[in-house]
Amino acid sequence: MPEPLWWADLCRGLPARLDKLTRDQGFTVDGDGFSQESLYTLGGTPPPALQSGSACKRARSRQPRASATTAAPCASAPAPVFNPPVLPSVVRGRLEHFPRRQFVCKGPWPDLSRPGGLDLFSGVGGVARALVRHGCPWVLTFDCLRGASEDLSAGTLQRELLELLRLGAFLCVGGSPPCASFSRALAPPVRSAAAPAGVPHLPPGVFAKVVRDNRWSAWLLELKCVAQAAGVLFWFENPDLSFLWRMPGWEEEANEDRHQLLSCRSAPLTALLAQSFLPAAASVKPRTLALAAPLLGGPRTQHLRVDFPAAVELITAGVHGLAWEEPVYPFGPATYRRRWDMLLTALGLGQCELTPGGLRGGGAVWAYHHGTAIADIQWRMRLKHQHTLVHYLQEVAALNALLDAGADSRIRLRQVAELFPFVVLSF
Repeated sequence: MPEPLWWADLCRGLPARLDKLTRDQGFTVDGDGFSQESLYTLGGTPPPALQSGSACKRARSRQPRASATTAAPCASAPAPVFNPPVLPSVVRGRLEHFPRRQFVCKGPWPDLSRPGGLDLFSGVGGVARALVRHGCPWVLTFDCLRGASEDLSAGTLQRELLELLRLGAFLCVGGSPPCASFSRALAPPVRSAAAPAGVPHLPPGVFAKVVRDNRWSAWLLELKCVAQAAGVLFWFENPDLSFLWRMPGWEEEANEDRHQLLSCRSAPLTALLAQSFLPAAASVKPRTLALAAPLLGGPRTQHLRVDFPAAVELITAGVHGLAWEEPVYPFGPATYRRRWDMLLTALGLGQCELTPGGLRGGGAVWAYHHGTAIADIQWRMRLKHQHTLVHYLQEVAALNALLDAGADSRIRLRQVAELFPFVVLSF
């Protein structure tokens, strides 16, 4: 039985059609013992009086426009089922040569009868875990920090991965190559728009790094071409202005507006890559996990790169599933301050009178102690003059607060700091 025309309007908080029907039938709008507010509850939507104006606008914008004629109800088509092909035994045998530690999967062992993913320079493995979480059977990861056998600069390993890609072993492939010499922030510059492969007369040490990164570019380009020919989704991460996109063969990616900057309100990189198990997407140009904030003057939006692994994992978990119009923090400053004070009290620092404003100076000191260059700290804090940064780096109020807190609070802080990475991994 099709639902009446007034029901859809009522679910959106528009009772006019029902009011007209009840009046035509001889009833009053609200008879004795009858409340239309109950119908809102039945419709799954709270009354308009309990909704904000922006919430009502968003609800109306999501509804399709009503047509002049009412279409007959019809059954929706079933969603397409993703059925990856079965891998030949030869391909499975070649995949089994890689140790178990390099595979990310849901069970104790990967199901190598089906194609999976390839994550190069995987680092902490956030992309691989997200791909498996969104339906990828398994992901083969590589990180040279785990051992020399995962060094992707080896020619034999490069050829093996290219051959597996040609044989259909992977549904998606990508990575974040260590191409530091492609950065425009280097001074003096080692590349230019006229010489993206390297300016002449470089010192021997710098020249060796440029040649190494050029080899990475050539191999990744070959990997990209093979993936394109096989219809496999691929992504390679580098900053938007990186000279990598000016290297021969990457011009198509540089000329087309195919990249997506990930801000704190958009889907994270891992969620976008998971779309490889839906209809195939276009190739993905580099992206940087960033926080975007509107400004009153100057650029309309400012972006801050986040490269601390634990922070990237935490931000990715926090914004996963948020719609574009949903705020990252839906409460006000007063609520934030109450939670801040409650956290300090739990850590035994309630009497130290620390404020959220101290996070800016504390972050600058933390970055300085961990080897971040002065120029990078100044850029992250958007400081015009280096002299201003001196005041932050000479800040000792936090150290004095720890001394006043007592031994129990310092022990508690050390314990929380040691547990923090495991809390992040639990998301």
